[in-house]
Amino acid sequence: MSKMRELQSRAGNPDLSHWKNNKLFSIAEAALLTCGIDPLDHNHNFENNLVADLQFKNVVNWRHAILLIRAFKEGICTHEIKSPCVLLNREDYHGNGYTESKEQSALGISDIGDICIFGTRIHRDNLHIWLNYNDYFEPIQSHTISAQNSTYPSHEPIQLNSIVSLPAPIYRTPALDAVQGVVNKFWVSYDPDGNQPPPKQIQVTEWIKANYPDIQAADICKYIDKICRHPEAKKGGNTKVNQQIKIKGVTTK
Repeated sequence: MSKMRELQSRAGNPDLSHWKNNKLFSIAEAALLTCGIDPLDHNHNFENNLVADLQFKNVVNWRHAILLIRAFKEGICTHEIKSPCVLLNREDYHGNGYTESKEQSALGISDIGDICIFGTRIHRDNLHIWLNYNDYFEPIQSHTISAQNSTYPSHEPIQLNSIVSLPAPIYRTPALDAVQGVVNKFWVSYDPDGNQPPPKQIQVTEWIKANYPDIQAADICKYIDKICRHPEAKKGGNTKVNQQIKIKGVTTK
């Protein structure tokens, strides 16, 4: 059983589907959702208050959630996890607290303790990459079948929303992150034989620019689209729809 499935099972497999349309999560939200805890049930503005609340109520998986928060903070400060918005907790001369925005490229290990877990954001795709790399999802299961004294590998069906098509690389660049994001967003569940039209190049390139601030050059966005695009989509898209159009255009004598 994967870490994610085990955590969700312990928590009673709660319905968290109301979060499915969110693209950006705070560190606190990402950690709680991963552990099967609804962040709406624990609305706090300070990390210490959240920790105390989880501990006092003895919420299932609270220890894992707290350590996951720490792991996400470390990942952002070591640039293992990309964040489009980083906020640090600060105090003025009078002891009044406030948050300060800082470029992730300027972060270091010394900033871990100052990361604001409620204002710092993680994109869904980057969270998926980190969780997949750290074995939170089910691995691809395989077994062998015999035929005429020979064995052949056969893969069991798996849920597409539980894995990513490309392995999360140890070596990371903004472009590689964008490639992974495009695969997850547009192509993991694409069926060339269904009635689902493929995304247009302009849709993909605009999505890249909106979600990956470091990738704004038009040519790079187009290259990423070409790399990720399904072979059938390169030929003109939905084969089934095309066939139907051709049939409708045939006239009988």
